[in-house]
Amino acid sequence: MGRGFPNQPLRRFAPATSHKHDGDDYPTLTSRIPTPDIKQVNISLDFPTSPKLSYYFVKSNKPYYLCDTIEVSIEARNAKNESKVYGGDFFFAWIHALRASAAADKIIDHFNGTYTAKFRLHWAGQVKIIIQLVHSAEAVDVMKRIRDNFPARVVYGAEFYAGEHTTSVKTPCYIATDMYINPKEKFANMTFCNFTDDRTSFPWFCVKPKMLSCDTYFQHTSTWDYEYIGDLISEDEIRLISGPNHGVAGFYYKDVWHSLVCHNRDDNLRLPEITKCLQNHTLYFLGDSTIRQWYEHFARFILKESKVEKLHAMSGLGPNMAVDETHGIHLKYNWHGYPVKVHVHKALVKDIEYIPNRIDDIESDKKVVVFITIWAHFSGTSLDYYRNRLYKIKDSIQRLQSRNAYARVLIKSANTIDYWGNRNCTPWYYWSLDQVMREVMSGIDNVTIIDVWDMTIGHHSGYRIHPNVDVIAQETDMALSFLCSDD
Repeated sequence: MGRGFPNQPLRRFAPATSHKHDGDDYPTLTSRIPTPDIKQVNISLDFPTSPKLSYYFVKSNKPYYLCDTIEVSIEARNAKNESKVYGGDFFFAWIHALRASAAADKIIDHFNGTYTAKFRLHWAGQVKIIIQLVHSAEAVDVMKRIRDNFPARVVYGAEFYAGEHTTSVKTPCYIATDMYINPKEKFANMTFCNFTDDRTSFPWFCVKPKMLSCDTYFQHTSTWDYEYIGDLISEDEIRLISGPNHGVAGFYYKDVWHSLVCHNRDDNLRLPEITKCLQNHTLYFLGDSTIRQWYEHFARFILKESKVEKLHAMSGLGPNMAVDETHGIHLKYNWHGYPVKVHVHKALVKDIEYIPNRIDDIESDKKVVVFITIWAHFSGTSLDYYRNRLYKIKDSIQRLQSRNAYARVLIKSANTIDYWGNRNCTPWYYWSLDQVMREVMSGIDNVTIIDVWDMTIGHHSGYRIHPNVDVIAQETDMALSFLCSDD
């Protein structure tokens, strides 16, 4: 299978308000996010973990055979070429060969500056090992402090319109009134418009325009300000910011994903099988733009006889619908509600609907499938707020199941991202959210979590917050193998 490697350098990664709702009594779950307290040792931001000086090596030079496990030792070293004495570094690790790749089964943090990555060998031939330092322990410590102590570091925008939409006023919005207001903006003697949802109690507040009423709130617009984070941390910490420890979900072989945790079909479903399986079903795609990719893939490539409609949607936020009239299959896509990071598009306020409300409106006598993902727009909130959102969704899923015996629910995990240096959108933030989702949503009867984190680490196309069509095809094939199994 391959022989041991000499010491190899690591690859560099490419470019306290709780806000917990009053009356919510949900448990706090953080056991999946191991973050050692590195302040117990003397650390220097000047000498974080160095990807150039850190290295890894295969523990044994013996020949390896199919289904063996390769253990790789990683030693973290700082910029002074000194061995690190504490853990907390965040790595990606995978092996690959021609048309085959797989993420590490696990990366074990020994909390002393050393780590062990384990890879199960699922195909024959030579493999290349890649260990990538995504965030140093020092960067993770800074990100954790920012997330826990300054959740209101991202503010969103609202547009209020007067008259026949001839003039508009833009003001900041957030999930709480203790939002950050840029000192350069003139919002003296502020009052707030309270747009808290009546059904879910999810909060949303916007600064009220001086000359307009709250009911002139017409559309959600771009994120207001990303630079507030610069007021919270030092220049050294900003430069510092600018490992997963769970069983691997599967591997790619000949560009086809093979799951190790699910009994999915080995052969791809054919179009007649899919249409027969989904006949007379309504499929709801609820969440961010990564679940919209699923909706678009179903509409364009799977249900080729569908008619795609944009229901007065101004942007990719939906609502959108596609219909295959021949087989009675309806696809419906809706956003997950606020917060929404939109950089180019704008969204009509009337089009933004929270997931629990959408699920509660599903009829009880219909054959339905609900696909959910909610993560990419929550890196600027506290874990308490995100956890609360998940529990409200979980409650709505259970209500749906109690009234609709036909309902099937699948939750898509977070995926890796093309990290471009945005300090509020780091891989560690998204990985932390994903760990919380798995804890909250695991154990619900007849709910399946589709693990796409490893699918996007291991694919040769690289990290993208919006994976390419080959990855989306494998993700949807995995989902269909659950929905259309013979069991």
